[in-house]
Formats: sequence, C-alpha cells, structure tokens
Amino acid sequence: MATNNEMEMLAILECIIDAPEHTHLEVHTDSKLSIGWLAFNYACNKEHIQRIRDSIFAIREVKDITMFFMKIKGHGSDRGNILVDREAVRQTHQK
Repeated sequence: MATNNEMEMLAILECIIDAPEHTHLEVHTDSKLSIGWLAFNYACNKEHIQRIRDSIFAIREVKDITMFFMKIKGHGSDRGNILVDREAVRQTHQK
C-alpha cells in the first residue's frame, strides 16, 4: 500500500509528465516533505520515493520545466486539496 508521501510525489510526477516542454509549473501541495525533496534537496531514505524524485528531476531537465511550490493547508479550506483528498479516499476504497 502506498503512503501519502509516495502518492504526493506520484501526483507531481504525473503532472510533470503531462506538462508541455518549457513550462512553468506551480505545484500546490500540503506535503512539506515533497516540497523539501524537490525544492530543497532534502535527504530521502525511502528508495521508492528516491526513484520518483530522480524521475521528476530527469524529466524536468529534459523538458526544461521550472517548478514553483506553494504550501497549502492540508485538510483545510483549499477547495483543490479537499477534492484531491476525497478522490484519494475513493480510490483507496475501490481496491
């Protein structure tokens, strides 16, 4: 079963895969760890998350994508975060 941190990183990976080249992405996330891993090069001791991070860095470089991270309040009043949390719960219960 995937952790919330892994799912946050996978969501960012999917965004960067889908983004056109030479794009500026504004990533809104409630994950301090995702921001730390991707913007501040925090150490990552989870091999599966390190692989995701490496993929994000590689794709970002090849596609010339810049990323800006916006920390939002988790489980708060951010409409997008509420919708994503509901979808994650729905997906979990379908399995």
